[in-house]
Amino acid sequence: MKYLFKNMKNISELIRAINRRPKMFIPDLKIDQLYFYISGFLLAKKTNELLENIDISFCEEFNSWLAHKINYKNDYSNWWYMIEDSSYEDKFSTIMGFFIEWILEKENLTSVR
Repeated sequence: MKYLFKNMKNISELIRAINRRPKMFIPDLKIDQLYFYISGFLLAKKTNELLENIDISFCEEFNSWLAHKINYKNDYSNWWYMIEDSSYEDKFSTIMGFFIEWILEKENLTSVR
């Protein structure tokens, strides 16, 4: 199982890899497929006790962060539903942009500490 995560140790690296070559991971570029891919990645890491701090932060904070960012009506919906419920035309590119923005914010917070 460790080989699976050799090149993508955490959610940050996975999202960056998907952002570089999205069709390699999600051929149809649909956010429901992206949601299940990311969920599976995190579940496999949790099952094998390989979660890193950034993975835990993503699970605990990203939905609320996104709800606040897009002024969504509640912060208990998951990111997939929020983006599907939005008026953004290219939903896949939109969520990838939000993922990258969140990661950069997290990295900046970590480097300041």
